[in-house]
Amino acid sequence: MAPEGTVTVSEPVLAAVTLAFTPPTNTILPAGVALKLRPVMVTVDPTGPEAGEKALMAG
Repeated sequence: MAPEGTVTVSEPVLAAVTLAFTPPTNTILPAGVALKLRPVMVTVDPTGPEAGEKALMAG
């Protein structure tokens, strides 16, 4: 932590033009490789809830 009374000042600067140093690349998939249109998302709870009393949450 910084000592009490420490102050920092930052001034954001907007760049008028930004340029890339390398051109974008095009990815070409080999024959037989299909695109995945939607990712498969799986959520697993390997341990489950703890046994015993639970604190009551109000609100």
